[in-house]
Amino acid sequence: MKQKLYTLIFSLTLFGSVLSAQTAISGKLIAEGEPLIGATVVAKGTSIGTITDFDGGFSLQVPADASTLVLSYTGYETQEVPINNQTYFELEMSVSDIMLDEIVVTSLGIKREKKALGYAVQDVDASELVESRSSNVVNGLSGRVANIQISSAAVPGGGSQVTIRGNGSLLGNNQPLYVIDGVPMEGDFAQPIDGAGDNNVYGGGISEISPDNIASITVLKGANAAALYGSRAANGVILVTTKDGSGGKKGLTVDYNLNATVERPFVTPEFQDTYGGGNGYVSWYADGRNGGITDPLALEQFRAAYPNATTNGTSGVDESWGAPMDGRLVRHWWSGEEVAPLVPVPDTWSNFWETGSTINNTIAISSNYETGNFRFAFGNTDQQGLMYNNDFKRNNFRFNINQDLTDKLKVKVSSEYIKSGSNNRQQPVLWEIQSWHNRHVDWGLLKDYEDYMDVHITRADDSYPYANWQHSFALNRFYEQDVLTDSNEKDRLVGN
Repeated sequence: MKQKLYTLIFSLTLFGSVLSAQTAISGKLIAEGEPLIGATVVAKGTSIGTITDFDGGFSLQVPADASTLVLSYTGYETQEVPINNQTYFELEMSVSDIMLDEIVVTSLGIKREKKALGYAVQDVDASELVESRSSNVVNGLSGRVANIQISSAAVPGGGSQVTIRGNGSLLGNNQPLYVIDGVPMEGDFAQPIDGAGDNNVYGGGISEISPDNIASITVLKGANAAALYGSRAANGVILVTTKDGSGGKKGLTVDYNLNATVERPFVTPEFQDTYGGGNGYVSWYADGRNGGITDPLALEQFRAAYPNATTNGTSGVDESWGAPMDGRLVRHWWSGEEVAPLVPVPDTWSNFWETGSTINNTIAISSNYETGNFRFAFGNTDQQGLMYNNDFKRNNFRFNINQDLTDKLKVKVSSEYIKSGSNNRQQPVLWEIQSWHNRHVDWGLLKDYEDYMDVHITRADDSYPYANWQHSFALNRFYEQDVLTDSNEKDRLVGN
């Protein structure tokens, strides 16, 4: 028994010694002045390691006899750092010389090697923007540039809110400065449009530049990167370099690009198809409101469906506390003095939406000759939205020329004229489409409201130019899109 007890005590002592033979080490890794996220830190000769967090920080427990930390990250030189009884490290990793030199456009159009810069820069090639195309070119940066957040308007020709490394101001402008071929341009919504409920709807600035005319986009992050552009660039800079006639073969070249997309809502919300719209377990259209039922024919029809219910219409409410949709015969907004079965319309959600489409056509003529080059491009965008009668059209005319007048005098012109507009940019808040919509109401019929004006019943003192499923809270959205339109036209000239 004593021998077993001695063995147990010895084992516990040995285990405690192993636990105590650990050293806690922590620190922070940076590269090019920025925290290095996801770098590997390993105690050499062991499998003990960790990766750096969003702040570049790391911490791990290493054996007491560990003498070296190994730091590694893709694109950077692997480093071995002696521990020497040190428990906290602030280390900087260097870019690997094995990487190919990458040239980026910096402030004022100066081209430099990316690894030679002292601030964070990220470059996006034009081919990536055209492959996953959006009518607003800045949306193509989403998922391709780190630390950039893009919130786009879900309407044809809409603009986007862009922030780099989060908001810098609670009340002021957080948009980056756009620079197109050296010409600064404010963000889409730096100055709100008076009277506009949602400035994203109108687009502007970078959103009107055609992706087919862009050679590259460079995102400059941080105050140091934007120093040459002053206080307007406090939120970062997005540099846009457009295409010219250089780089191609000698002689005249003609390029044509066609891009077409279609879209439909991908996700359909889950709806209940048990109870109709109304209240008190009654669903009945009387006059578009909750009017009483006094007409002998209507009263007879009502009692056949609801023997004991209060004789009032229920279309003045928008909740769904009505009767079970079991096929009983009731009056609807479209049935006039007739009755029809009360049943759910499973595809009423999809009946509301249109099939959206975007068609882009661009033709470009360029020439590269001994003393210079030029490029002229015409682009047309025709976009139809998911909502009824919702569109956007844009024509882009770009002309770039580089000409050597003498050995010491060169001329460069970069210009673009943009004509854009819409017959209707209306973007109503569609509250009734989802939570307050009655499932026995078919949006496909509401689209044809003019066909039901002769049978549609309303109060004598109600004079509506449209038929609708109710007249207490909701407009007919298709009438709104037909008549209460929000159109605009815009002319913009950019160049230097």
